[in-house]
Amino acid sequence: MPANKRHLGSRMQRISKTLAGIVGGYLIAMAFHLAIGIFWGSSPGWIQTTTYSSFAVWIAAIIVALLFKKAWQVWAIYGSIIVSCSVLIYLFR
Repeated sequence: MPANKRHLGSRMQRISKTLAGIVGGYLIAMAFHLAIGIFWGSSPGWIQTTTYSSFAVWIAAIIVALLFKKAWQVWAIYGSIIVSCSVLIYLFR
């Protein structure tokens, strides 16, 4: 049974949400872990833990991006998270 067309967004909406999830999610994962690393330091154990947890954060961000109805909302929220983490990194470095 095919999906109902009214529940599917336009092709550009789907592409934009997917790109926001992949690119924005990666940037969120890295900015978030760098901001946490500023406070905890950069020990070898922290670097190994960051490697695995950043992948989990990235996958979660991809899934969350697909749950939104409009792509601009995803870009706005992900952009604000990235900017706020970047400001924290800049201020406390």
